[in-house]
Amino acid sequence: MTDKLQTIVNREEQLVNTDNRAEFSLGKFTPIELAWDKLIINATIKVGKTTTEKCLLNNLKGVMKPAHFTAILGPSGSGKTTLLNFLSGRLISDNLKISGELSLNGKRINDIDKFNDQMAYVMQDDILLATFSPREAFYFSANMRLTISAEEKAQRVEALIRELGITKCADTRVGNTQIRGVSGGERKRASIGVELLTNPSLIFLDEPTTGLDSSTALQVIDLLKRLAKNGRTIVSTIHQPSSEIFNNFDRLMLLVRGNIIYQGDAEQAIDYFATMGYQCPNFSNPSDYFMKLMNEEGLLVEKIQAGESDDFDEAQIKAEFEQRLEGFIQNYKTSNMIKELGNS
Repeated sequence: MTDKLQTIVNREEQLVNTDNRAEFSLGKFTPIELAWDKLIINATIKVGKTTTEKCLLNNLKGVMKPAHFTAILGPSGSGKTTLLNFLSGRLISDNLKISGELSLNGKRINDIDKFNDQMAYVMQDDILLATFSPREAFYFSANMRLTISAEEKAQRVEALIRELGITKCADTRVGNTQIRGVSGGERKRASIGVELLTNPSLIFLDEPTTGLDSSTALQVIDLLKRLAKNGRTIVSTIHQPSSEIFNNFDRLMLLVRGNIIYQGDAEQAIDYFATMGYQCPNFSNPSDYFMKLMNEEGLLVEKIQAGESDDFDEAQIKAEFEQRLEGFIQNYKTSNMIKELGNS
C-alpha cells in the first residue's frame, strides 16, 4: 500500500474512534485508487446486411482517487455511462470490443469482478420494493449480503438510518407512482444506504440527482461529499448540476464523443478553459457553460447571441464544432493533467 493510501486508512481509523455519530463507521476498509490506460471500447452495429463500428470510448487514460468525489459530465451519448459501467464491471455485451489496462492501487488487474465486494453501484432508477420501508429494505439487504452477527447488522442498519437523515421516514413505505411513500430525496438516500451496508471502498452512481429538486439534490450530493471525505472513492455521472452542487466536486471529468477534454481538480476547470479563450461568464453556473462548450447546439446559441446565426448553416456549425472539439482534445493531451496521471 502506498504512503498516500496508508494516510487515508489512518484517517478513517481516527474517524471511527472519535466520531460519536457513527458516521459510516461500518468497519475498516481499504481505500481504492482505480486507474485505466489505453481504454478503447467499440460497438458493432448491424442494420440489415450493413455492419458499422462506432467508437464509444477513444483511447482513454484516467484515475479515480480515494477521498475524492469525482463527477463525470458530458452531453448525451458522450460515453459517461459506458465508462462508469466498464469501471464497475457491469459492461457486458456481445457487440462490444474492449481493450485497455486496468489497475487497482497501482497493481494491474485482469478482472474487476474479483473486487465486487469492495464496490457498490447506485443506479439512476431506484429499485427498492415499494411496499418495503427503508428500515425493512436495509434489514433485507443486510440479511442477504452480510455474514456478521444479527446484533452487528442491527447496529449497522440503525447507524445508517441516522446518518442518512431518514429517521423520520424509516418506517414509511418507499412507495412508487401508485403507492404513496417517502420523498424522492429520501428514496435516493435509502438506495445509497442499501449499497453502503456492505461497507464499500468505491461507490459508483449513475446520475443520482435525476428527478430531484435543487434542495433535495444538494442534500444527496452533500452525503456523497461526506463519504468521500472519509476516504472512500466516489464516482458519479451527473446531469447539469447547479452551481452549489458543482462546488462540492473534488475532481471533474468532461467527456465528449468518447474523448476526455478535462480531468483534474474541479475548481481549476474554469481557469483551464479560460487559457484557451473560453472564459466562463461571471456569476454563471460553470457546468452549464461547459455543457454549452461540448454541444453543437451550444455553439449555435453563441452565434445567435452574437447576431451571427444568419451567416451559418447546419454544415458550417458542425464543421466549426468539430474544429473546436479537436482543439479541446489536443490541448488536453499536451496538458499537465496527462503528466500528473502518469505520476498517480
